Amino acid sequence: MKYNLIILSLLLVNGCDLNILSGTGTHGNLGDYTYYTSKVKLETAIESVITNSSIIEKLKTDGDTYTSIIIKTEVPYCFVFRFYGDEEYYKLHPNESEIFITAIKKANGEYKSEKEISKKEKKEAVEVFDEYFIAKLDESGIKRKRE
Repeated sequence: MKYNLIILSLLLVNGCDLNILSGTGTHGNLGDYTYYTSKVKLETAIESVITNSSIIEKLKTDGDTYTSIIIKTEVPYCFVFRFYGDEEYYKLHPNESEIFITAIKKANGEYKSEKEISKKEKKEAVEVFDEYFIAKLDESGIKRKRE
């Protein structure tokens, strides 16, 4: 049984990492989160949440652009997110940073972007992201802008 779980985890991680952005269309916004802190501090908090979680694993980072994680709930979800803006934006907004989800993959499905996902699928996935990832960022003490 123990080995079956290890093999299943490896398959899920590998499945989430393959062709991460192929077929996701244009980069839409499946959920955005603005914080009253610098990009560097938010990056540090994100890394801490991932490192200290037993169910979140960082899969891939595309330079400074995209980060891919898997949240290993009963039905695993993979999320691709990125920071809003470029270096110039963060120079002009040193105390505000924002991340947004660009693609979501449920279990062994395919990555879907904003134009490819149903409202129901989006709601379910964002609830998982909020509960297991964003809630932990909020607990880190970084103040989030709520709308």
